Amino acid sequence: MGKADGEFAALREAEVADAEALAAAQRKFQAVSAGLVSSDDGQEATLQDQLMGKWIFTEGKKKPSASIFQLNCLLSAAQQGVTTAETEIKQSQMQLEHSRAQLAKKEKMLGGSEKGYSQDLANLQKMEKEVATLSVSLRSFC
Repeated sequence: MGKADGEFAALREAEVADAEALAAAQRKFQAVSAGLVSSDDGQEATLQDQLMGKWIFTEGKKKPSASIFQLNCLLSAAQQGVTTAETEIKQSQMQLEHSRAQLAKKEKMLGGSEKGYSQDLANLQKMEKEVATLSVSLRSFC
């Protein structure tokens, strides 16, 4: 029984530790969702700052870890990304305008085709009636 009590106590301690870890993870998730991430010592930096690696936490103080050159490189890369995205947006808008013009053209053609189909169907029915009438007339002569 003593062995079972020992195992139970160990499981209870593990449960408490897991509950604390879960609570810490939930707090970190909420901080990330809010746009802030905290280091272990409680200092806060935006998620963007941490992702860019601009800040490190030492002795409870924020210190920039990236050099001006590195930050300029990051800025340049971000500007290139923005330029590329703007170019893609403009190209997509031009493609959309072209596609809309093509759609309008095809819809107009479709409308004409439908009208022509209706006329052809009416003519076919008219001629079928005429053929039926002529075949009746031929039978009556023969």
